[in-house]
Amino acid sequence: MERRSNPNLDLQYLPILDGRLAEPAPRLIFLVALNAFGFSYCLVVSTLGIVVLPSEAELLFPRDDAIMLGVMLAATGATQLIAPLVGYLSDRSTWRFGRRRGLMLAGAALACSGFGAMWLCRQQRLGAAYVCALTAAVSGVNVIYSCYTALLPDFIPPAHMGLASGVMAAMSMLGSFGGFWLFGFRLQVSHAYGLYAAVTAAAVGVTCVAAPEAPLLSAAPVRCREMLSSCSIDVGGSPDFFWVFRVADPKFYTSLLAMVGQLSAAAVALPAGRLSDQLGRKPLVYASCALMGAVYVGFTLQPPPPASLRCVCHAVTGGGVFLSVDYALAYVVVMLSGAVYVAFAALLLRNVREKSRRRGDAASGLLRSSDSSPSSPEEGGE
Repeated sequence: MERRSNPNLDLQYLPILDGRLAEPAPRLIFLVALNAFGFSYCLVVSTLGIVVLPSEAELLFPRDDAIMLGVMLAATGATQLIAPLVGYLSDRSTWRFGRRRGLMLAGAALACSGFGAMWLCRQQRLGAAYVCALTAAVSGVNVIYSCYTALLPDFIPPAHMGLASGVMAAMSMLGSFGGFWLFGFRLQVSHAYGLYAAVTAAAVGVTCVAAPEAPLLSAAPVRCREMLSSCSIDVGGSPDFFWVFRVADPKFYTSLLAMVGQLSAAAVALPAGRLSDQLGRKPLVYASCALMGAVYVGFTLQPPPPASLRCVCHAVTGGGVFLSVDYALAYVVVMLSGAVYVAFAALLLRNVREKSRRRGDAASGLLRSSDSSPSSPEEGGE
């Protein structure tokens, strides 16, 4: 299959939005290479927040470790706000390395430098400087991730987004599993920074080689209003939640529990992605949410540890199914926005029969209304 970038998200794939496999599926080795950064990203972010930062907070801030752990987690969370801006700018990048790869390389340089600075600050017990280095490192990681998620719709036809999203989920879960295994059984926290820098550099290299982007010759101008609108968020979204473990060795047991969960999710991610290409995305979303909801209700009964472990397996299995299809579902929703929605509506109107005149008139009115409204800006990031 010839791989080519699709920087303008044109309408060439509209005839296969109904699920027909109009083009051959991309090779699995290509999808694995394209999602190499998904592996390293989840290895870094999952172990950084759960294993590394709690330990480093105790080392660097022995009297205020809980408060400073919150400060460090807040700093890492705040860096995610740059993702929409990075995605917006990457859509309009005319770098000769490609729209995404140039920013990915810049983000990798920032991330690896930040990880090195974190190690140095740890050795010198420089707490405040450590927080600054952490912010720089995670900012670089989020720059890479914003461009990485845009590579899939650039190279994968919509009819195969379920398969690609499944590989993305599987690589993510395997990255988390590998990270928890390493820190639970092999490595000390002090070894984290070299590992993070190595896997980030290697994964970015593999992903960039697998995605031979053609440079964008011209692009729409950058507008401040569009850039700011890309940063709007839903404040009514679901809040985060945490499980608190009180055990003799929290590092070991947290790693073990996370490994079991991530491996369970990775096992179902690729089959779920393939199945969503055949059945559609929503049935699997409904089924996975129902499974996770049932398991969470079971947690309220306070099951014993072995039963809790089984509950975690079922819950994260549902999460793996959900993760394998939600990216593909989100991509379809984005494709159907703005001008693409108008073209898709026109395609549907061609099939309206004469005996459904009133329904056809209503659809024509909807088409005219959509055509008169401004299109939403495309986002290359999340």
